[in-house]
Amino acid sequence: MNADMTYDGQVLTWQGWGKFKATSGLPNLQKPELQCNKDAAIPEGVYRVFLANQGQAQDTGKGRCELQPAWGIQTVPRGLAAGECEKYWAGWGWHRARLEPFDAATKLRCAPLMRGGFFLHDSTKGYSHGCIEVEGRLFSMLENFRRSSSKKNTMTIKVAYVKGRPTNGGTKK
Repeated sequence: MNADMTYDGQVLTWQGWGKFKATSGLPNLQKPELQCNKDAAIPEGVYRVFLANQGQAQDTGKGRCELQPAWGIQTVPRGLAAGECEKYWAGWGWHRARLEPFDAATKLRCAPLMRGGFFLHDSTKGYSHGCIEVEGRLFSMLENFRRSSSKKNTMTIKVAYVKGRPTNGGTKK
């Protein structure tokens, strides 16, 4: 399959658009061979990203500062808009886009452990809980692409790690 983007564990490459620093997994789990552990790097496979602008992410209302998932790109409430949840939501960065398995092989990669709920997001912590943390400039480019390409409402990202190389692409600021 020809994916629109590829993530090799350190760089997210979007053909014709550029390369972006990217990181996945908690610091002690940023190894490709650990991808089937909870909070490790996103499992290898192909993922779909929905390009629809879903506006600002909303709290689940459960009193735990959890954001509701959405099928597209969202801005993350920050500062006054986040209120008491700012310290939790700051870990997302300013934008996020849901990643869904493209096929059964990706969805079942770590079976019987089912890993999911992954996003692209633009925080600068240098780690994630399985999402792909990516440079923030990607999101303005995705928005420009979405506006200019009325025929395309999803993109695909192929995750294929370089064996033995950490999944930390230097996103920590």
